Order: sequence, then structure tokens, then C-alpha cells
Amino acid sequence: MRITKLLILCAIFFANQALAKQESEQIVVKLKGVYASINAKQKDLPAATPAAGTTAKDAGKLFSTAYGVEASVGVFFTDHIAAEFSTGLTLYKEKAVTIQNMINNYPVANSSYSKSKSIKAIPSALLVQYHIAPYGALRPYVGVGYHYTYMLPGKAYKLDNASGLVLQAGVDFVLMDDTYITFDIKRYSLETKAKYSTSVLRAGGKSVTSKLKLNPIVAALGIGFRL
Repeated sequence: MRITKLLILCAIFFANQALAKQESEQIVVKLKGVYASINAKQKDLPAATPAAGTTAKDAGKLFSTAYGVEASVGVFFTDHIAAEFSTGLTLYKEKAVTIQNMINNYPVANSSYSKSKSIKAIPSALLVQYHIAPYGALRPYVGVGYHYTYMLPGKAYKLDNASGLVLQAGVDFVLMDDTYITFDIKRYSLETKAKYSTSVLRAGGKSVTSKLKLNPIVAALGIGFRL
């Protein structure tokens, strides 16, 4: 919760900076669609206890892709140095076959699983950027920072909130002096834990948990405006 409050304070700070610096044209606002590749293999699961007549199955990846939207505001302190605060909504697309395999491995009579399609996450990040070529039609940059990702619970399980390092590389394509097409790739360090509902599956009468190392690689494409 302390990290959440810190990111909220950072968002307020950037909003104040944007209002204070509008005349100096050092504020950039971006709106992007995002797509993520994820390797969400489950680890540290309890021993499988399939029903009589069935065999244990490979649980597999809980997610492999995600998509969503992102908004950010960047403040330039010099021509080359900027800081960016971003937030958005990401949908982690659940692999239904993985949940079915889990239900086979940890059966519950009349399991309540109803094929929920995705887990919603709200990632927020604060990055420091170095703009390699701040003038011209192509403006590449790199960034590094920290994220906090809030996970909304699903029907079959919930994921712990997570935080970690973010690495970024991007480029702005200038359409006009104050309008860009923007593209970037971020790599999030994101490890979490999944806790399944006991109405969906259980092991030895207890909830089943697994560790997940998501570490998504996120590609984002959109439009930016210099205020």
C-alpha cells in the first residue's frame, strides 16, 4: 500500500508539473494500445491428487498473452532527460485448458468454474528516460523505472499484487511539431502468486496456490501530444 500511495503522489506531482509548465512546451501526453507476451508457467504446486481413473496432467501456462490500454504523462527537465508516469488497464487472457487441467489434478465435486476469460490488472509505473535524439523526425529514447501492478480477482483464483523493475526502449515519430506516433517496448519484472478458490479446486481440503513469474514484454503503439 505504501508503494501505491507513492505512485499516486507521483501522479499528482506530474499533473502539477504539467499545469505549471504548459507554456514551456515540455509536457508530453501519450495514449497507447498495448500487447504483452507472457511466460506464466506455474511453480511450487502441491502434489496432484486426481480422481480415480484419471491421471495427473501438466498444468501448463496460466497466461501467454495480454492486451490493454495505457496513458502516460512525461515531463522534460532538459532536452535529453525526462520522467514519465504511466497507468492503464491490462487484460491477462486466461488459458482455459490450464484451469481444466488444474481441476483434473485437484478435483472438487461440482466445481464452480465458469471459464472466466481474463484477469484485469492496473499497472502503474514511474520511469526516468534518456532521449538520445530529442530533435528531428525520429526521436529514440530509453528508460528505467519501477512499477506497482494491482491485480483484480478473477472467478477461479486471485493474483497477489506485484512490483518491480521496468526497462523501456521507444521511439517517437514526429507528424507535426506537437503530435507524434509513439512506439515502445517495456520489460516488467513481475512475480506473483495465484490462489485458487476452494469452490473450484483444492488439495487436501486446502486452497491450492502456485507461484508465477510473469515478466511480461509489453509492446505499445499510440499517439502523443506535446502540450
